[in-house]
Amino acid sequence: ELQNLCLGCMHELPPSAEVCPNCSRWVREPQHAPLLPKRYVLEGRYFIGFSISSSTDSVTYCGLDLQGGRRVSVCEFLPKNLIVRNEGETIVKVRTGYEAMYNACYQSFIRLWKTLLSLNGEPALPRVKEIFSANSTVYAVYETVEFITLEAYLSSGKRDFTWERVKAVFRPVLSALKTLQQKGTVHAAVSPQTVLVGADGKLHLSGFSIPQTKSDVIELRATSCAGYSPLELSDRRLSVGTYTDVYSAMAVMYTMLTGLT
Repeated sequence: ELQNLCLGCMHELPPSAEVCPNCSRWVREPQHAPLLPKRYVLEGRYFIGFSISSSTDSVTYCGLDLQGGRRVSVCEFLPKNLIVRNEGETIVKVRTGYEAMYNACYQSFIRLWKTLLSLNGEPALPRVKEIFSANSTVYAVYETVEFITLEAYLSSGKRDFTWERVKAVFRPVLSALKTLQQKGTVHAAVSPQTVLVGADGKLHLSGFSIPQTKSDVIELRATSCAGYSPLELSDRRLSVGTYTDVYSAMAVMYTMLTGLT
């Protein structure tokens, strides 16, 4: 049965399909190192498909929970500048001289996802199922949401965001950011690329990363999103704070209302 699934969305493929009619991914698309091999079964439970997003410190795969038959998202701690993993391998090897940095970031990743796990009641945040260590790294598994990015939604020509609707749909995002900040976590990457529009029209947050990607750690510094990133994300002399998310959230709301960056 698993042979007939699209690795990009875990929907069943029509016979002899070359492109998935559901997600438009090429069925035979390669997945090169340092990513996990396609069809790898993680911890004897999670069937790994294509990567669906990647950042400085992690990669997220489309997955299938073999115990429940449900699609999941599997986020792997994978700071590519600090590690090596060759084609076909699963074990992560830390680059010589980067062991201390890797271990500090490893613990930061666990803290981040434990915080998200503790906030499963927030509708705009991912619903985390479990966090575990394997392959000399760590994984966070969360429920899959059918979505497109806000950027793709707006690019499709849909201009149906009145001020009343923006206030209504963005409130859960603001609530999630506030709750995260109360837990000591700043998102610092809010943009139309990380705000998702669910199939139900509700907004969700994605693009979470460890604090080191927002600091002066050159090997891990995340790239900022033009038009939505305040000065402190590009000037290392400045500190990231709660105001960082306020700026970016307001910039996103402005784009929703005007279509302009």
